[in-house]
Amino acid sequence: MSWTATSWTSATSGPTVPDLFLLMDAEARVIRANRAWERTLGHPPDELCGTGILRLVHPDDREATIAAVTAAAGLPAGERAELVNRMCDRAGGHHWMKWHTIPLPGRDLFAATARDITDDITRRRIIDERAQLLDLTQDAVIVRGMDGRIRYWNPAAEHVYGWPAEVATGHDLDRLLGTAWPGGTGRDEITELLHRDGRWEGEVEHCRADGRRVTILSRKALQRDAAGEPIGILAINTDVTARRDDERALAASEQRIRSQFTHSSVGQMIRGLDDVIEDVNPAFAAMLGYTRDELIGSPAARLYDPAKTAARTAALAGMVAGVTDSVSAEGHLVRADGSLLDVHMNIAAVRGADGRPQRFAGVFQDIAARKSAEAQRDAAMATLASQNTRLE
Repeated sequence: MSWTATSWTSATSGPTVPDLFLLMDAEARVIRANRAWERTLGHPPDELCGTGILRLVHPDDREATIAAVTAAAGLPAGERAELVNRMCDRAGGHHWMKWHTIPLPGRDLFAATARDITDDITRRRIIDERAQLLDLTQDAVIVRGMDGRIRYWNPAAEHVYGWPAEVATGHDLDRLLGTAWPGGTGRDEITELLHRDGRWEGEVEHCRADGRRVTILSRKALQRDAAGEPIGILAINTDVTARRDDERALAASEQRIRSQFTHSSVGQMIRGLDDVIEDVNPAFAAMLGYTRDELIGSPAARLYDPAKTAARTAALAGMVAGVTDSVSAEGHLVRADGSLLDVHMNIAAVRGADGRPQRFAGVFQDIAARKSAEAQRDAAMATLASQNTRLE
């Protein structure tokens, strides 16, 4: 091929030519360059001619570029060499370029073309970074096609389900995991919701490779192509089995405690740090002649013997300061009719994770009958002693 000025212009010029074209000699000096150099990198072609092209190569890529040019010089005419490097633009930045270099027959000349692939490199880097994040996350990340078959399965999915990626990939997701959907729904219904809303979140049950059932919080998003057509479904699955087991155990424990609180024959009261009654059981309300609603929300202080206020305050201060967790004593509560009721009381601090009291729980045993019997016994013994004295 004869590289005349006319043939060069027709082959490399015009606003529709995106590639950078270059003729250079064996020492990498520019002989000709097209206008794409100015559009892409800001270097006018006339400024490039007669200069070494290597001066525009990023310093970190210069050694590899020299090696590629040297290798291209040894190629048979017509064969091409490829290279990816960074070229410096006029503003001081750099662009990733993909080069094809061809030695020309019968001459110590090379024709080279380059295309700016900076955007491609950036997109690929972003994709790689996102893929690394998906590999590092503790949640199972799964991508399935619209046919239900697994396309992507991150390391966390292997941990959650016990299936290696190379085994899981290609299988129907819901068949492999034996998906049990909430409320009797199925994959078709969930897919319809994804088409309508673009995303779905809910709990499902899956079966691990070892046969154990796990509860999964699944967040799904529909993926579409540039034309808006559905191409896949991304699922981020969190194993919440332990959390749900703990919640069920806590609920069962709370139910047992609530049942004991409600049905106990011993009076019980819970009050806040502000001395406001938060709850009482029926036995406590009955022993004082109140209803529960009359007590809840009222100050606890009104139920205690006013003569013992100082002792009560000191005992509470000891629990708040951490000197003791509970106090036990005999005393009086004030009934609705104003009379005093003999009780044995045990007050305990209910502490939070930081060790500070959050509220106080009290258990109150009606000991009026015992106190009355003790008083009668003491009176009888006093009478007997008096009679013995007179006989003597």
